[in-house]
Amino acid sequence: MSRQPVVNEIATLLNNANSMKDFPDAAMLYCRKALECISHSKFSEMFGTFPNLEQYPSFSKVMKKIDVDLNSQTKHTMWSVNAQTRSSLHWSKETEGGREGKFDHVLAVIQQIKAIFQDIFGSELRLKKSPNSQKSLATGIIDENITHSMNTINSDGELERDELEYIEITIDAAQEAVENGVLFAPERELELGKLSVVSGSYVKAKSHLEQAKRGFENAGNWESMVNAMIELAGLYRTLEDDDTARNLVEQCREISKSKNLESCLATSYKNLGNLCRTDEPLKAEQFYNDAMQIYKKINDENGMSAIYHNLGLIQQNNGLLDEAENLYKRSHEIDNKNNNLMGQYSSLIQFGRLERKRGNTLAAIPYHESALNIAIEINYNNGKARSHSNLANCHIDLGDFEAGRFHQTEAITIRQEIGLIYQAISGKKNMARYLKKEKKYNEAKVVLKELISFVDENMDGNAATELNSRLFTDLGNIYHELERYKDAIHNFKMALQFDEEIENESWQGIDLRKIGESYLEINEFNLARKSFEKSLELAKRGSDNISVARSYSFLGDVEYKEVNVVDAKKYYQLCLEICEKLERTKFIVTTLIDIAKCDTVDDNFSESNSNLKRAIKLSQSHNFPVKERNATYILAWNFHQIGDHYNAEPLLRKVVHLHKVADLELPKWFVENEYIDQDAVWDYPKQ
Repeated sequence: MSRQPVVNEIATLLNNANSMKDFPDAAMLYCRKALECISHSKFSEMFGTFPNLEQYPSFSKVMKKIDVDLNSQTKHTMWSVNAQTRSSLHWSKETEGGREGKFDHVLAVIQQIKAIFQDIFGSELRLKKSPNSQKSLATGIIDENITHSMNTINSDGELERDELEYIEITIDAAQEAVENGVLFAPERELELGKLSVVSGSYVKAKSHLEQAKRGFENAGNWESMVNAMIELAGLYRTLEDDDTARNLVEQCREISKSKNLESCLATSYKNLGNLCRTDEPLKAEQFYNDAMQIYKKINDENGMSAIYHNLGLIQQNNGLLDEAENLYKRSHEIDNKNNNLMGQYSSLIQFGRLERKRGNTLAAIPYHESALNIAIEINYNNGKARSHSNLANCHIDLGDFEAGRFHQTEAITIRQEIGLIYQAISGKKNMARYLKKEKKYNEAKVVLKELISFVDENMDGNAATELNSRLFTDLGNIYHELERYKDAIHNFKMALQFDEEIENESWQGIDLRKIGESYLEINEFNLARKSFEKSLELAKRGSDNISVARSYSFLGDVEYKEVNVVDAKKYYQLCLEICEKLERTKFIVTTLIDIAKCDTVDDNFSESNSNLKRAIKLSQSHNFPVKERNATYILAWNFHQIGDHYNAEPLLRKVVHLHKVADLELPKWFVENEYIDQDAVWDYPKQ
């Protein structure tokens, strides 16, 4: 097979790069393509076939296949060029953004590629100056890369292949071209806007979308203008500026009415519904119904399916699961008829989530497996990840942690490959949580520490700070479980520093309570008390009543452990008053038991028994077996203390029964008591 066509292609690419002195970012696109042309050609020579870009979409994956046949210097150079062509920032930082420096760097990269070519193919690559104009070359390569990049995102604007580096450098090159007088058609501006959203370049996205809107408006292309405005509204929604988003969509509605753009009008109503679905479900329902009328009129069945689906989401959020299911079924029927696999996927996901909400986790699994099969069939990578994540949750619910870890690992891997970094991080956090549930604490620690390093290297700003806070909290929780309380305190304090940095007082309060809990375990009562007092102050300042209650409860624990039962009881009573106002039943039961313990220490058995009986009754009516056991045991102990073994013995038999029925692990305080034998009923001495 002749190599000459490949040689000609590489030479042309580098010729073009060499000619583009005023467009170094665009020149680097040509360098990038030349590098990939070399790597793909080497792949072809080694394996007899061109690499499948669906299977090996990125440079790195192709390199892993061919690097066994390369010497170390060539491999190093290829990886270096790969890094340098990913973003102009790589060299602009070194040259302080100087254009001359950038151009010098492009020349250096061209020489590196020529060296790679000579080493791999054994011949020198000769270049000729391209006669084409720089602007024409810049526009051509950018247009080509925009087209390529658009093929990597689906109709929902989600990245479906590992092409984020392509997108980022395309956006940079386009920006540079604009600065040098290149004008893009509004269609290209719209595509650049969509690509900028995917890459997280929201300022550039706003600029491109607004430029597209103006271009379509000047051309009198009202339908395209409305579409650009809808994309712009979606951007503002991403930025959590719902007011601006809604204003834009309302403008779309009015323009669509005045220009008789029925499809755009239906889309506007649908998007208005999406904007208020969470906070104003009734208004959202009306917007969806308005959209439905138009979709029915114009016989847009895909639009009708989407509305049925969205109406189902409203019913599901309202807890009306049967109504939601009926709406999803109507959507699913339309999608089945039209062979709309993406729509079928969405419905199957919701069927699975409905069954899990109903507690029918086993019934949910086949739906998520069917959704996964569709995602695989249509190569919907984000859908694959979502399905694996849902399957992980189901298997964890059923106690199958091994299957849960498998599916979560698959979800994480896919999300990393397609550039969904935040979602991948979330998946890894869930993995750590699953490992913790399995009591595989060392493995969980490794995952969390890797995540902390990853966030430090790849993220910045408030998002990174928030993530670090939660990761250090999770790590602290593991050390607390391991009874390594000093290590737990260290990590909770790290979390506190991050939360102070972003001035999140709610999370600061949580951090302080966790620090206090760990101090309490090592009997550092003064330090524990100070932490809980600070958390109480923050909770009061933020009018967070449940956090106020928790702080009172912990302060009560400090006083109880120091045998200051009068002060402990005061704190517990303050906690109880808040819990009763908020109707937090489980917290009420816990606090009643705490108050009863104080009265038991004070030999006030009558009052203690009264609170314990109330706690037992609430536990029985709300199915709190652990709480019922604890309260029942203390009640039995109270009767034993006053010598009433007649009433104590059946209560202890109840305690043992609760253990067997609920399959509960006996707590330390239970088995360590001299009157308790975990294998038999309490045997009282006869009087």
